[in-house]
Amino acid sequence: YGLPPLTARDANANDTTDSFDFAQSPRAPFILPPRNCPIPSTTIIPFGGQAVGTASPSYNLTLTNWGTSNLTIKSTAVTGDFAQKSSCTNRILAPGHLCYVTVTFTPTAFGPRTGTLTITDTDSTSPQVVNLVGTGSQGELSVYYPGLVFNERAFGTTSAVKNVTLTNVG
Repeated sequence: YGLPPLTARDANANDTTDSFDFAQSPRAPFILPPRNCPIPSTTIIPFGGQAVGTASPSYNLTLTNWGTSNLTIKSTAVTGDFAQKSSCTNRILAPGHLCYVTVTFTPTAFGPRTGTLTITDTDSTSPQVVNLVGTGSQGELSVYYPGLVFNERAFGTTSAVKNVTLTNVG
């Protein structure tokens, strides 16, 4: 109260106090159950376009034990046109510790390519699945995901030139 409406639309808006029942008895607190945080740092790894038969740059997926007891990574496995190397397999992760799974993409055909990375461990949410996506292409870009990165610039100034090369490898 005491503040004037910001706009005419604000002045004509309904008062929200009719959404509340101020006469009802208070309800018991609703305690939310603890939520498990997934150990992979993402649920999808997008590789973008990659020339057929060539390997992409590596993507390092972080696995973190967010729990309060030790976690054992039993296995990691990929499907599709993807490969993985892991420092995590048969490893015990103490609470708060992490390890990495390195994933690469080497398309065998043109067009959309999909796969999965499956992480099997002793967590109650096991197995965790990370979707892997990429596109087999005839072209190869010199810049990979996440793309060009420009440093912060003052308004009205010009950044340094960054070249992107597209090579036809078909």
